[in-house]
This record gives sequence, C-alpha cells and structure tokens, in this order.
Amino acid sequence: MDSGEHQLFHITCKGLVFHRGRFLLHRASDKDFFGALECPGGRVDRGELIEDVLKRELREETGLDLDTISHALELFALNQRSEKEYDWDDKTQIVEVYYKITVPDAINLELKTLEEVAKFEWIDTDTNLDDFPYRVPSRKTIYRKAQESLGH
Repeated sequence: MDSGEHQLFHITCKGLVFHRGRFLLHRASDKDFFGALECPGGRVDRGELIEDVLKRELREETGLDLDTISHALELFALNQRSEKEYDWDDKTQIVEVYYKITVPDAINLELKTLEEVAKFEWIDTDTNLDDFPYRVPSRKTIYRKAQESLGH
C-alpha cells in the first residue's frame, strides 16, 4: 500500500431488541428492497458515538426511546460485509456492530412503524428465517445467532 492509499470503513450500528422470549426485526419499506428483513440501525457519522447512533435509529425506526425504557445493553455481534453483498464502486469495507437490547418482560413496548419500516416481525424459536427475503444475505447469519440465543 503506498502512502496515498488508505482503507475506508463504513460503520453501522444495529439494535436487536429482545423482549418476552423473542426479538424484533422489521420489513423494509424501501421500494428496492421492500419486505426484506432488517433490524433498526444506521450509519455512524463522523464524531458520533456508536451508542448514540443506536438510540437515534431506534427512535427513528420504532419510536422506542432507550433513555426512558429500562433495558440491558451488550455487544452482540460484528459483521464485516463482503463487497459482493453490495454494489458500491469503491472498496469501502462495511462493518456492522450489533447490540443486544434486553427489555424486561413487565414493560409494554409501544412500537411505531416510522422511517424505513413497512411492518414489524417478532422472531421466536419457531420462526423460519428462510421464509424471509434479505437485503444483505450475511445478516441472516446474525439473526439466526440471535434466534439460537433465545433458547438459552
């Protein structure tokens, strides 16, 4: 690598909300990927803290405000997407940071389908993840790992 080259990264933060023995995903409303299974999340902008992105995206996509809801937060998974999974012209590497957000069962979650959301899907141990389309195939591996964790 010569001194003029550098590796570019695009980092996104995703939130898997676990509640009452299941976790929350949604169907994308984007016309190009309508119905694809996603979880709330988005890009980390310059100077933005990852957990602030998580809070912002949950508010924007589900109406959940982590500052007002009792929850436990832990790093769940990292996914470095292959450039074959997207059609960007440059060689930017995409790294997705997934958090597990566990909300106590006693709390009633009030969700709102907001930006980028067509419909919510609660995933439990019986959900067949092969029945859904995916915008990014490697995300299904993350969702499967989340589903497997429900049994523990």
